[in-house]
Amino acid sequence: MKSDSPQFADLTREEVLLNFNEINWDSYVHSGAFITAEEVEVLRNLQEDGIDNILPDKTLAAELVRVLMKVLRHITADSAPRQYALTRIEDILSGTTDLKSVKDSPDPESTGSSLAKSFDPSRHVPLFTTEDGLIDDQPFLRVLRDGDSYSQRTAGIVLARLLIVNK
Repeated sequence: MKSDSPQFADLTREEVLLNFNEINWDSYVHSGAFITAEEVEVLRNLQEDGIDNILPDKTLAAELVRVLMKVLRHITADSAPRQYALTRIEDILSGTTDLKSVKDSPDPESTGSSLAKSFDPSRHVPLFTTEDGLIDDQPFLRVLRDGDSYSQRTAGIVLARLLIVNK
């Protein structure tokens, strides 16, 4: 395993999400190989609209997962985009609400817990499967092998959730 700097060991989900605007998405668009401007717009819409507003729409959810998986597959040299993608994938599979929807709720604690109680992860697992119905595990396994500690921990959790629900 790669040894990484202490800055990654103690990152929280909230810190990763707050770093979204610090990621130079345009540099990946201009390289032409990693991500398109339309795909960056999908990620920006996620930040603005919140995951709770995107997941109920199957088309938007599928597009979001496709973009997040593309980030995992193709942006491997920079940890921030990978951390963001993994965090959002974990949110999709765990029913975690967005920071702003919890903060805006009259009772933030009940918002998160009621979503978690009613959440069915099996609804979203098919978004992470290949055409033959198998879990697309390669991006997660690559992160487990080569990622920083935050990414490795999150990839492990995501992969476990995918495998448990897809049994």
